Amino acid sequence: MYFLARERKVRTILEFGVGKSTIVFGDALCRNKENYFHITNTSLRRVNLYECHAVDNYQIWLDKCRNEIPQALESEGVITLHLARLIIDQFKGRICTFYDPIPNLCPDLIYLDGPDQLSAEGDIRGVTTAHQDRMPMAADLLSFEHFLQP
Repeated sequence: MYFLARERKVRTILEFGVGKSTIVFGDALCRNKENYFHITNTSLRRVNLYECHAVDNYQIWLDKCRNEIPQALESEGVITLHLARLIIDQFKGRICTFYDPIPNLCPDLIYLDGPDQLSAEGDIRGVTTAHQDRMPMAADLLSFEHFLQP
């Protein structure tokens, strides 16, 4: 993950699920900022430069991650943690899950490490992902894919 963020000169990360990866991404963004800010600050029409936004529906995981994040990464705005509900809904007629809300940004790297299939709220006609034989069906990426820059 660190190698990909550095090699691709990533500037903005959206992460679904928080943990050690959040800290790894934050460190990679700091290094990228050190190396490329002088170029990106003047040549790109982008906001949220060198930020990692991590979304989770468990406050306990957000607290645990917050306690492990080096103070500089959070105080400088490199890492922002977001609490969101995980809801059952439909995307193009298929039952899935969505985090609500998600940060309104345009990332150049998205890391999907969540959600937990058993924690979604609600159902569609009695169907939910909260069954041991089912898989998580996250549709967040599909819902805003058309906004992403190539």
